[in-house]
Amino acid sequence: MTRVVPGPGGVVVTATAVNSSVTINWGDGSLPTICPGALLPFTPYNDLIDASPLTPPSGLPSPTCGHHIEKTSITQPGGVNNVSASSAWIVNWTAVWPGGGAGGVVPVPLTSNYQQRIGELQVLVTPN
Repeated sequence: MTRVVPGPGGVVVTATAVNSSVTINWGDGSLPTICPGALLPFTPYNDLIDASPLTPPSGLPSPTCGHHIEKTSITQPGGVNNVSASSAWIVNWTAVWPGGGAGGVVPVPLTSNYQQRIGELQVLVTPN
């Protein structure tokens, strides 16, 4: 994402933000998952193909950054999985004005947390 902002006196500021990765802590005792950022392709889950017993599996890992829940959250504190996702953004910026300029790189980490209650797990058997 790039944003160019003309300022007063002929100053032009440009900022480009790139997400380099997302790390997800699932809150179920498993290891965190490090997901590729915008620099690598992402394979979303295709419910119509990958979850249907009527169609053959696509053969793609789905989703690219998925996680299999293997137990309920009843044994976790408060009966919930405390899930967090942290994204690592890198912002490159420049400011140019008549007779000069400046620029730099700013890391911008963002984190979001939520509680997920897993009360029942279903088993789905599909033909290979």
